[in-house]
Amino acid sequence: MPLIDLKSRLSDLKYGKDRPGGGNSVPLQPFVRKSPPSGRSVKSPDFLVRNGFLFPFSLIDDFIRVGTYFTSVDGLLFIAKQNALALTSPTKSKTVLEFLKRDAYSPITSLAQVALSGLGVHFTGKGFNPVGNIDYIPPIKERTSRVGYSRSPGLIDPPGISFKGVPDEVKQKKDPFKTKGIDSEPLDKVNALSIYKSSDVDNTKPINDFIKFRIAAIDNVNPTQKEYIHFRAFLNGFTDNYSAQWNGFRYPNRGEQFYKYGGFDRTFSLTWTVYAQSKAELIPMYQKLNFLASLLAPDYGTNGFMKGNLIELTVGGYLFNQPGFITSLTYTAPEDTPYEIGVVNSPPLSIGGEGEQDLSVKELPYRINVSTFNFTPIHNFVPEKQKNSYNGLGNSISEFGNQRYIALKSENNNYSSDAGVRPNGDKIDSKVLINKPVNSNG
Repeated sequence: MPLIDLKSRLSDLKYGKDRPGGGNSVPLQPFVRKSPPSGRSVKSPDFLVRNGFLFPFSLIDDFIRVGTYFTSVDGLLFIAKQNALALTSPTKSKTVLEFLKRDAYSPITSLAQVALSGLGVHFTGKGFNPVGNIDYIPPIKERTSRVGYSRSPGLIDPPGISFKGVPDEVKQKKDPFKTKGIDSEPLDKVNALSIYKSSDVDNTKPINDFIKFRIAAIDNVNPTQKEYIHFRAFLNGFTDNYSAQWNGFRYPNRGEQFYKYGGFDRTFSLTWTVYAQSKAELIPMYQKLNFLASLLAPDYGTNGFMKGNLIELTVGGYLFNQPGFITSLTYTAPEDTPYEIGVVNSPPLSIGGEGEQDLSVKELPYRINVSTFNFTPIHNFVPEKQKNSYNGLGNSISEFGNQRYIALKSENNNYSSDAGVRPNGDKIDSKVLINKPVNSNG
């Protein structure tokens, strides 16, 4: 009820019965109900703990409030939702008992946390036993598969905890996939693929990705041979810029400016992220980045003269084996990237650098952003307006010209009649194209 006047007694204000007919809008709430103090309220300085000597009374109120909430409809729905989420955990429990011990949510844990809050005690929040889960950590493969690493660099076990039933390789922080040495199995085989030389892309190698993304450096001595670099297509975006030059001039006694066409230019810029998802990918990744950077430096022939480096760039079906040259390249290590520390994860390990050194890797960031990649295409046709034929029904297009700045190409191209348009302009049934086998790598 509202205050009637400034002399209304607060103790006369009642909870609930705020709906027509005397019902309550929110059952059970407020969960903790007390009469207003008759005199001045008691306070305590925040000494040692918040609220001082009144701290235990605050804990009791919190315990009653949270406990009553769990008995309400909303609280029961909350418990059900938490356990439904636990069933979707990446670390699947094999048995019901294991689920109850390790993954299930229990309000007992939350109540125990409330009762001991402010004392520096923290429970895991999983399992029906609030303190039983402290002895368990998932196997290392289970822990690392969620973040994409074959090992977890730099992790140190908290001291003074006994891990019951945990394999020795986890206790000693030894990786089951060979922490020391570069012969561990890569998670991303495209990223771990080394540079290779061939007359064409090698489809026998692990180069499959959602879209084709590769850079081929053309050999200056034998242009039929190319050095291929494959990166995982973590593309951040690209910009394809076309520009026309129009030179202005004026005639005497004319105020406006006239223009004469002076030329055409095109530049293509691309940004992408290179990420080592396992230890075995780290060094091959940087070897490819180093080779890519070297393509901006000259190549000297036997006569001592400089030669520029041409490449073929493939980005899905937008650019397909497009010749050209790189004009600028920038690598950026983000602030939030993890680093390989080059130390074997076995005790003793200290920040001072003590421990066995892992010579198969170096202290390098796991993630590099290629933040600048500017490419100038060299077209295999004379750059001009596309010369199309219009012999289809109703003067519709029957054939596209060879001026194909956007490739639309892989095994076939979507400008020709085998890709959706017949010479008479009729559309081809899409099922014919869908069922046609396509080389995903191109």
